[in-house]
Parts: sequence; structure tokens; C-alpha cells
Amino acid sequence: MGVGMSEMLIKEIRFRNSEDLTCRVLPPDVVNAEGMLSREERSLLYLLARDHYRGDGVLIDGGSFLGSSTVSLAHGIRDNTHSQNDMSVFRCKPIQAFEIGFLPRLKNGKEKFKEWGAFKYRFGDSFIPRLEQNIENYSDLIDLHVGDLVDFKFPATPIEICFIDVGKSVKLDDYVNKNFLANLIPSKSILVNQDFYFDRLPWIKVTMGYLKDYFEWIGQVRTSVVYKNTKKIPQEVLSYNPFRDGTLDECIAYHDSHVFPDDQSPITLSRLALSRALLIALKSTKELALADLKDFERIHANVLSDGKHGDDARMRYERTVRQISNGMILKQWGYYPSSEFQPA
Repeated sequence: MGVGMSEMLIKEIRFRNSEDLTCRVLPPDVVNAEGMLSREERSLLYLLARDHYRGDGVLIDGGSFLGSSTVSLAHGIRDNTHSQNDMSVFRCKPIQAFEIGFLPRLKNGKEKFKEWGAFKYRFGDSFIPRLEQNIENYSDLIDLHVGDLVDFKFPATPIEICFIDVGKSVKLDDYVNKNFLANLIPSKSILVNQDFYFDRLPWIKVTMGYLKDYFEWIGQVRTSVVYKNTKKIPQEVLSYNPFRDGTLDECIAYHDSHVFPDDQSPITLSRLALSRALLIALKSTKELALADLKDFERIHANVLSDGKHGDDARMRYERTVRQISNGMILKQWGYYPSSEFQPA
């Protein structure tokens, strides 16, 4: 297959929610692993670890949750026949997994529960025991780091595959940039950012717009964006935080530089429009943000009226308008420290 990513895998990734990725026959452990990742995203991570990984660096699992991403990567390494390098040179296991280990309890004191398969979770409790149980069969491949990511001192270790599902705040996104993106291997490393095509977390789009000269956009798989790192990112570039320090106009330009009409679905474009409004609310005023959404219902009428996705799109739109109007967005996203909440 050569040193680079296989042309077949690139073709599969380029087509959004492609039939090839959807219909791939995956190992049962990958399909059944507890977690929130879609089947297509599990397939993506499994194939990257199986067919692209060469052992030239570690794999980052940034935000393991219950282990679906971790298992997908680990099983891919197990089935990999191309990697010949000895990972012991890095003095660590090939997969470096990171998880804070809990979802924050409600501030009003009310209990909140959610179920993933057979696992019923109470917000505020640690789910690390469940994660450890779910990845136990791959313990020889995984170093699991539990705690607030920003407190971890990441060594200067090359990163070959970087899966990020942890950029939930500006502070965490900044950590990812300065520690993980700084150690990508030019012309080899693949970056998968799971929250990119999402109606929130606008700083992720701003960051990648700012860094666009260092990445090749490969494609979209559900809400994940897939990039190939093309050249080394200088430390002086990564030391600047474009979302925090850039002007509103600069941030909007970075955010909007990701629109690829030929490759993005109407649903994706509607979510990016909502993310753009949240960017304006966080960087400027709610009045300007709401004005940006003035024509949303007309421009995205086909999505809002869609029989399959319309209700979800309407919920996201109304939630965005409501949380910008009442100022809740400033409390929920963007600038709060990840250490604000503590597990029970």
C-alpha cells in the first residue's frame, strides 16, 4: 500500500457518510463498544489504525468517554500488518488515551441520568471504571491518562494519528494546538476532529481556519473532519490563540474558510451557520449574533422542513437563538475552565 494513506481509504473518507464506510464489515468489538461514536466514525478510526498507521508515532485518543474510539483504534492496530517500527523507542504504548472521567452534574442540584446500551450513567459520577473495563482486552496497547487534560505535561513525542473529541472549551482547544498539533509528522499525520461539523464550539473552526496552510482537508465523516498534516507548524504560530486574541472579523474569516459547498450537505452548512452566530455572540454582542441569524429560516428552509432531520435542525436553531438571547451561551461554552466541575 506504500507509505501514505491508501487511495481507496481517501476515496471513502471524501464522500460524506459514504456507503463504503457505512457498510464496512467491522470487528464485533468495534461495532459493540459502548460510546457515542457513529458506525462510520468507528470505521474511520479502525481503518486509519489498520491501513494507514506505520508506527512512526503514537496515536492520540483525545476524549475516550466509554471507549468506542479507543477500541476502534486498538483493534485497528491489532489487525495492522504494515507497522514494523518498534514503539518502545517512544517509551510508551502506541495509544495515548485521555479522559477526565465524568460528565458535570447539574448546577441546580437535580440528578440527571443517561443510558448508553446497558450502562446507565448518573451525571457527576466517575465512569472511569466502566471505561477501564471496556478497554481491558487492549491494555497492552493503551496508556490511559485520567484527569483534566490541561494538567497533563505531554512529552515531545511524534503523533501519527490524532483523534480529538475533547475541544469543549477554548482552553482545551488551546492545549490541543500547543501539545498535539505541535507534534504531528508532516506528510504522514492524520488529524480527526470529531466536533468540527457541529453547531457549537466555534473556536475549533477558527483554529483550523487559522492553521489552514498546514493541513490538507481530506473529507468529512459525520461530524468529524479529517485532515492530513502537510508541513511542520512553527511554535510561534501555535503560541497565538486566534479565537481568544483575534478580532471579530478575523475570527469570522477563519471560521468561514471551511465552507466546501461541493462536499458539505445542507445539514452541515446549517450547523456551521449556527456555530458562526455563537462565535459572534462570544466575540461581540447578542444583537449582532441574532442579526446574523435573521435569514436563517429562509436560507436553510430545506433543512428545517426535511422529514428526517427537520425536527433536530429546528431544535438546534431555536436553542441557539434562545441561548444567545438569554446570555446562557456565555455561561455554558467558551471561557469556563474545565476544572470548574468536580466528579462525585
